Amino acid sequence: MMIFKKALPRRTFLRGAGATLALPLLEGMVPAFASAKDMTEKSPVRFSVVFIPNGRIMDHWTPKTAGKGFDLPPTLAPLAPFQDQMLVLSGLGSQPKKKLLRSVGLDAGPHATASAVFLTGVYPKPPGQAGISVDQIVAKELGQHTQLASLELSLESGETGAGGDGADSDAYLNTMSWRSATTPLPVENNPRRVFERLFGESDSTAPAERLRRVREDRSILDVVTQEVSRLARELGSHDRGKLAEYLEAIRDVERRIQMAEEAGFQELPVIERPAGMPSNYEEHAKLMFDLQVLAYQTDMTRVITFAMAREKSERAYREIGLEEGHHALTHHGYDPVMMAKCVQIETYQSRQFAYFLEKLRATREGDGSLLEHTVILYASSISDGHSHDRANLPVALLGGGRGKLKGGRHLQYPGDTPLANLFLTLLDVTGVPVEDFGDSTGKLELLSVA
Repeated sequence: MMIFKKALPRRTFLRGAGATLALPLLEGMVPAFASAKDMTEKSPVRFSVVFIPNGRIMDHWTPKTAGKGFDLPPTLAPLAPFQDQMLVLSGLGSQPKKKLLRSVGLDAGPHATASAVFLTGVYPKPPGQAGISVDQIVAKELGQHTQLASLELSLESGETGAGGDGADSDAYLNTMSWRSATTPLPVENNPRRVFERLFGESDSTAPAERLRRVREDRSILDVVTQEVSRLARELGSHDRGKLAEYLEAIRDVERRIQMAEEAGFQELPVIERPAGMPSNYEEHAKLMFDLQVLAYQTDMTRVITFAMAREKSERAYREIGLEEGHHALTHHGYDPVMMAKCVQIETYQSRQFAYFLEKLRATREGDGSLLEHTVILYASSISDGHSHDRANLPVALLGGGRGKLKGGRHLQYPGDTPLANLFLTLLDVTGVPVEDFGDSTGKLELLSVA
């Protein structure tokens, strides 16, 4: 490690006209004679939720054996390179208790209820009420140390409803994050807007400014060139290499966003996505995952929720040759052909998620990686999509949580264990302990036991 007489501030920014770039953790931000352990201790824990909609074909999700050394089923097979940092949790659910149902009335609708209760542990009731979600409890604490308390992202727009589903509010379907019982948080699915939220200043986010940048083919890095050159002279060789990799990652993401926007300015036939965003699901997902890695790498936020599609999504996955909408396919009546198509979609989504995990693992921080310093929930709010079952949900945890999670295991819990028990436990892992959460009945055991 390079030895610096004076450490750079942990939150160092490069500023230019309309741009502010936060820097990742560099060795030069550690005081003289500090060790690699000191760098790791400067690495905060991050909390991430990656939501997958419409349930799963559970026979293709659930490992056949419990404990260590389990074989990955087809839907989780793309995550094989990360099995040693994965916990598959079976038996957790969000089925209503009879006493609770009497207090809130009937379900708002099978998908709306599933989505609303997923991160809150609270069943929705009119008018448009749920409960504070676990990500926002974490964000309230960890957000004191970052510019953005949290990011709420999706691959689908939250501006229009996904169908009433018997609910009094589309918010149940459009978002899974609730700041309070009556305040659902809108999602963002446009990579440009996410990019500018991370790296732009308020005077650069107007549509006219975005259009000017695209047409001039300018990079946001152009306006901080002098700052980069000045900083590079103060860094050691290892930090200069790390800075170059980080800036190249920003430039690559911006270039791909610009390509999507340029395509959006052309006259196109009617498409499923708003112009200015990738029409290809895989490229859209990769861009949004790359932006999340950058947000964590620069410590702009430590809490992100990301929906690979919203609950009750009818997206057709033509990239893998499927014309039917996803939600329609999940009402398969247990027809093997339709179920096989659902497994195709579910496996395809796992492949996109594996891309995110690999990017986190490849991003070094201290003597570890972002993956080792992150807790990632990969889950759906429904198990069997055909019956809208909310028992035995598909739930997996990835990442190390800064040493607090021990992966490589399939853990089975009693079938009536509330999903909220997991969140009560994860709040401890993220350093935000609470006494109870939603309909929790206690903390889960064994998450950190090898």
